[in-house]
Amino acid sequence: MEPDRFSDETLEVLNAAMAKCSTKAVLKVVDLPVLQRDLSFAGDGDRSSDNHLGVYAKEDIFLGETFFSETSPLTVVADPENSSLCEYCGGDLPDQYEVCDDCWEGDEDSGVMWCSEECRQKAFKR
Repeated sequence: MEPDRFSDETLEVLNAAMAKCSTKAVLKVVDLPVLQRDLSFAGDGDRSSDNHLGVYAKEDIFLGETFFSETSPLTVVADPENSSLCEYCGGDLPDQYEVCDDCWEGDEDSGVMWCSEECRQKAFKR
């Protein structure tokens, strides 16, 4: 059974995960008005509002500022021979990048590549 996503306990868990991605954002439960006229599909035609989870800024976020960053649990580079993306984080490869010596097929553009030593090490831990 799915946990109650609006409970204080669930919000605490979700906000702990959010804190790893952003110091400026928080999840909150918000009661929003129902905008559809026909609510017969929901089984409760008398509702005028409904709870939802929302992401809210805890402080000002400035134009161009990165305020949320997360590491993908899975990154797939569909065409590594013609890609300029890191095999771990999916970010752009810099001019100097790490390569997998055991993955080469004769030239460095045919192997697995990472944008940094940190991504290379994290990839081997996965």
